[in-house]
Amino acid sequence: MGVANSAEQPAPCTTEATGEYSIASMKEKLNSPDDGACGFRHQVTCLGDGTCTLDTDKTDCRYEDGKVILEYFVNLTPGVWTPAERDPLIAIKGKIQFWSCSNDYNKRRRRGVDYPDYDFEQSNDNSSIATDDSESVHHLAATTVGVATVVAITALLSFLVVRLRKRRSEDVSTP
Repeated sequence: MGVANSAEQPAPCTTEATGEYSIASMKEKLNSPDDGACGFRHQVTCLGDGTCTLDTDKTDCRYEDGKVILEYFVNLTPGVWTPAERDPLIAIKGKIQFWSCSNDYNKRRRRGVDYPDYDFEQSNDNSSIATDDSESVHHLAATTVGVATVVAITALLSFLVVRLRKRRSEDVSTP
């Protein structure tokens, strides 16, 4: 989502942003189950038809390279096994709105900070990125095997050094 940034105002979803465009307020908007205009539930197919639930702990927003990046994660009910089954369910139907919301998300508003100069527009990239959590499991398993191997080799070398010293001391003490 491209954002035309004003030099005077901090960008949405940054640590400098305040009021309704702060990270906390943006997450609240995006995860809202009852806002009439804003949030993922209006545009993510499976949230609309009830075949998934929004994982609000993983939902995130950030500002990178002049774009507001909105990430959502869902838990499909029932689960699906293939990307061909998953992709239509998690598809975005339109713009994920986070401006002009029906609820008030302006918790800590400073005077004069209205973000009037931002132009929010939808990019053509509505693709979803599926993360493969099994990759992190492979890294964990490889790390565990590596650490176990180092510990085993260290223990074996220690045992051999102690035994060698004991044998030398026996050789020296025998007449």
